[in-house]
Amino acid sequence: MPAISFSGIASGIDADAIIKATQDARRSAYIPLENQVSFNEEESTSLQEFNSKLLSLSDSLKDFMTLTGGAVERKASSSNPDAVAVTASSAAIASTHSFTVEQVAKSAFMSFAGRFSTPDALVDSTGAGGTVSFTFGQGDEQKAFSVEVGSGTTLADLALALNDQGAGVFNAAVINVGTAVAPSYALTVSGVQMGSGKGEMAVALSGGLAAASSLGAINLEQASDAVLNVTGLGQITRSSNTISDVIPGVTLSLKGPTGLVTTSVTSDTDATTTKVEEFVTKLNELIAFAAEKNVVERVETERGVTNKYSSLAKTNVDNQALSAIREAISSVKSSSGGSAQILADLGITIQRDGSYKFDKATFKESLASDEAGVQSLLQSFADKVSGSQGIIADYTKYQGQIERAVKSNETENQSASD
Repeated sequence: MPAISFSGIASGIDADAIIKATQDARRSAYIPLENQVSFNEEESTSLQEFNSKLLSLSDSLKDFMTLTGGAVERKASSSNPDAVAVTASSAAIASTHSFTVEQVAKSAFMSFAGRFSTPDALVDSTGAGGTVSFTFGQGDEQKAFSVEVGSGTTLADLALALNDQGAGVFNAAVINVGTAVAPSYALTVSGVQMGSGKGEMAVALSGGLAAASSLGAINLEQASDAVLNVTGLGQITRSSNTISDVIPGVTLSLKGPTGLVTTSVTSDTDATTTKVEEFVTKLNELIAFAAEKNVVERVETERGVTNKYSSLAKTNVDNQALSAIREAISSVKSSSGGSAQILADLGITIQRDGSYKFDKATFKESLASDEAGVQSLLQSFADKVSGSQGIIADYTKYQGQIERAVKSNETENQSASD
């Protein structure tokens, strides 16, 4: 028979109760470690969210930096936007320019005069054969292509072979220039590049195709450069209709030849105000997040009083980052010598709860009276806070302070698990 045991009856000792008590005692020793692991994980999650908000704040300052042209947005206008569209970056200088567009840039286009009843018609019904050759561009930019035409080559075959060779340089197509009832197909080739430097086209037929070909004569409309005549500068040629290197910070989009056109660049007060407001909003979101995660709650129980810490209440990383940003806000000064000397002069002021207020009216007045001062202040602040070696980068970069804090938590949790 199997052995039968009765807990605690023979000896008077409750062995199961002793084992459970021992297990509970051991378990209670692990609880502080488990709590610490859980808290570290919450802290790391909050630090990573804080990191994301720092990066978002940094992005809102990128357009203010010296490298991107400064904080004051510009707007541009054209006296004839149907002929010349114009845009301006923050690097543009308030100015007016006049010019005429004598010629717009275009790519080359050609077609053969021969017509075919179907795309499957033979290119050369005589069977003489030969080569169709194209060159695009001039000098070092020139590229050459050629396709052999045999007795069985159809119009569709020739177009396909040309496209296989000329991808990115030209496009060949078989087009019905007739009607659905009476089709008449032609072979066309259009260049991709504008301007004479890369876009100029030359076409040649050799062998039997040159002597007798159904392709017929070559109709060629050559590529050309854009030609501007700028008042005070003279004639300027470019290979594109999008021109951004004539007027600093201004991009011209040419749509057609025109008479005298005047472009103007001025400050865009509303756009600049909106960008500053976005920065202040991002800053306040960061401050509110840190405040929410830094709460220490007093908890009273029968066993006594304990403190309950929110996820960032035991680390100084977030406090140090915010302190550095606040110091930059209070210390940055303009170098222009005008009325706008500190950020408070732009309507950016701290409130009792630690957040910042942005007074749009004050900012617009400062921008109108001392644009150079506003530019200097915002550039200096953005360079100091958002630059590659700036305050935010010190926390968010690879092996920056936030990453080091997160890795420290991971190491501590591993030790607790072990």
